[in-house]
Amino acid sequence: MKEFTGKIAVITGGGTGMGRALARQLVAEGCSIATCDILEDNLAETRRLCEREAAQGRVVSAHRCDVSVEDEVLELRDAVRSAHNTDHIDLLFNNAGVAGGGSFVNGDRDEWERTLQHLLARRLPLRPRVHAHAGRKFRGAHDQHEQRQRLLGDTWPP
Repeated sequence: MKEFTGKIAVITGGGTGMGRALARQLVAEGCSIATCDILEDNLAETRRLCEREAAQGRVVSAHRCDVSVEDEVLELRDAVRSAHNTDHIDLLFNNAGVAGGGSFVNGDRDEWERTLQHLLARRLPLRPRVHAHAGRKFRGAHDQHEQRQRLLGDTWPP
């Protein structure tokens, strides 16, 4: 994609680091963005920075979401639809991560379980769902089908 003006992007893990940098770059290029993170203070700072840098008419939305929890991802989907008044997104950046795991030898099993659960939740497709909007098409170009499915339901054509 060479032109970002007028596009809508969703960035998971947008509260800090690469997610924040990506959000700022996309709004500077004329893209509307929706970003999410579990750290609300960091997310608010990303939103503030992006709103200051966004071109007129671009929408910047920030949402608290743990992408390892399906219900929160579905809430994110609905919030993005509402905030951006849209039935599609153009770009999805699956950037969210989790620190942890600890020591392989002496580590706490609960910490490993949390880390693995987060990683698996990002990789495995969700159960199929039927939505009232199932006839609409997702116009994205990203190659992670399960993330599109997670974000927009079953609207992506096979």
